[in-house]
Amino acid sequence: MIYAVGVNHHTAPVTIRECLHLTDDEIAAFLRDNTGVLFKEAGIVSTCNRTEL
Repeated sequence: MIYAVGVNHHTAPVTIRECLHLTDDEIAAFLRDNTGVLFKEAGIVSTCNRTEL
């Protein structure tokens, strides 16, 4: 099963997107700590306009 969760400039105001923005270090830590625990595989995209898992 494949799931996609995200927010972007069409679905959330800037204040919410700022809270959900992840740095490269935060992405690496999240994937390291949760792959194999919460999910088998994952990818994260985090830019100024969107964050997707």
